[in-house]
Amino acid sequence: MTSTTQRPATAKQLSYLRVLAQRTGTTFTPPASSRHASREIERMRGLKAERTDPRERGESLDRYAAAPDDEEPSGRTAVPTGPGRTPHSRQAPGSEKPRSRTARATVIASHTRGGSPRQVITVAIAGRTLVIDRSPARGDARVLARLEPEEPQENARLIARMYIADTTSSPPRRVTAADLKSPERAPVDPAPVRWETPLIAGIGATFQIQRAATGGIAVVRWTKTRGRGESPAAAVPLRQVVAQLEDYQPAIAMTRAAIDANDQDPQVSVVKLKAELQRLTESRIVLNRRLREHVQRAVEHDQTTMSAIAVRCGRFRTSDRGGRTGETSWLARRIGVLAEAGAARPTPWVHTDVLAVIARDGLGINPCEAELG
Repeated sequence: MTSTTQRPATAKQLSYLRVLAQRTGTTFTPPASSRHASREIERMRGLKAERTDPRERGESLDRYAAAPDDEEPSGRTAVPTGPGRTPHSRQAPGSEKPRSRTARATVIASHTRGGSPRQVITVAIAGRTLVIDRSPARGDARVLARLEPEEPQENARLIARMYIADTTSSPPRRVTAADLKSPERAPVDPAPVRWETPLIAGIGATFQIQRAATGGIAVVRWTKTRGRGESPAAAVPLRQVVAQLEDYQPAIAMTRAAIDANDQDPQVSVVKLKAELQRLTESRIVLNRRLREHVQRAVEHDQTTMSAIAVRCGRFRTSDRGGRTGETSWLARRIGVLAEAGAARPTPWVHTDVLAVIARDGLGINPCEAELG
């Protein structure tokens, strides 16, 4: 059997790479194998496609950068540059001043404050998300928060709702040029993990680490609230939080931060949280999301099938004529796209032994590549 590391890239993969290159305005390295092609496709799919509609591109934040408090920002709009694109702007003809990439804004909420219409926007900068309240007419922009890469983007909408509902606080500070600079340009100390921050997990579910008084001592636990806080928070295990997010982070990082912050307080207990963290990190039952992504990518780009993958894993039925048919339902259940008999929904978990068989025998990849870190 030829593994994906040796099989050459298919015509379908090469054609798809060329389409992605045109969409994103980038180039790609000619793949030496089918597996290399799959990685290039994954990388290029993660790039933001070119957008020609100004409404989709969003508004440049150059006009909000470094604006003094007593000065209105300029109205100049910049257009980003990139491989395969021609830099241009609304500068005077003949100007050859080089232009740099600019951050782009996405409107997530609108409201009125002081009689003037305002917008809450988000801006992605080097993986982090800046949440800003601005006045489109006057150019006044204020910083509300900066979200770290491990935080879900729904937290930006939560911050926007809380800010709009609070009409008594003083205005946040103005946006400066330093806010729009990539943190990668100047190394800074990592920000402390905000372990009390709520995590939005799907529609109508919020997870948060809280202290609950029990017999005169506060117990630190993960809790789950449904709706918009109308129902009381119920304690849930860390494993349930990870399962619903289908990712270990930021839940594990927040759990460790909560333990560190409360471990020395004699009036607070973190014993339960410690035990849940230990069980999760030492368990041989792991999330199957990355394995599912590898299987789906192989079916989409490597000209294989779920049945063929199952056969290579040794899961098949033999017909009277000796033909083999892979047990696709077995594979679908292991990767979390089909629920087990009697279960309401697919499981997000898989045993490491099963993951290793599917990765190594079924896909021809290292099992470590199919397991979330």
